[in-house]
Amino acid sequence: LLPLASWSAVMAIDATVWALACLVVWRVAQSPAARNEDGPRRWAARWAPQPLLIVALAGAGVYFVAASVTAPHGIWDAWAIWNARARFLFRGYPDVWMQAFSPALDWSHPDYPLLVPVSVARAWAYIGEERVTVPILLAATFCAGIVATAAMSVSRSATAWRGVLTAVMILASPAFLANAVAQCADIPLGFYILTTCVLIGRATEVDSRPGWWAVAGVAAGLAAWTKNEGLAFAGIVLVI
Repeated sequence: LLPLASWSAVMAIDATVWALACLVVWRVAQSPAARNEDGPRRWAARWAPQPLLIVALAGAGVYFVAASVTAPHGIWDAWAIWNARARFLFRGYPDVWMQAFSPALDWSHPDYPLLVPVSVARAWAYIGEERVTVPILLAATFCAGIVATAAMSVSRSATAWRGVLTAVMILASPAFLANAVAQCADIPLGFYILTTCVLIGRATEVDSRPGWWAVAGVAAGLAAWTKNEGLAFAGIVLVI
């Protein structure tokens, strides 16, 4: 967190950063190939509602909601590490948030990167209070991000049907859904690793713009900021 006097200043900076990030990604994506790939009608036709995908989404949604109601704070690692640190950051800002890294809490891995706790704390700051639904929705967002990124990438490089099948196979994985509901950093880390790989693939295309490498680097950096394993991943990406 930045050493600013209030959450309002943090939110103003957040809005500026997000606006600039969206502008950069939009500008990078404006290559001739991106503009000419598919017209709106063809794209809509390729992704017309697929019964198999609808069933998979419904089943995964029911499981996610039921599991979140049963364990709204996630598994032990979630409430004892990630969400606990988010509460320290939110309740202690701007004066005593550093207590989250006290030696007395060595058991809670204070060395872990902070992207997930900071994201939860910032969302609480936006709404003005702690709500258990915030980490649940954050977990659902990253879960959906993995499914959508994988499906769209496969659809772009192969066929729409294979993209749909990719989404269905991911949604049908009990381990994937269990990790998503857990509210830990594994699913966010997986999202950034997947996104980095997809962006690198886009950057290596013949007609691609160099800016895709920069966006891929940002994704790898976010992976490093998510979990310790992400640091190793970012290092490998940098080397290769």
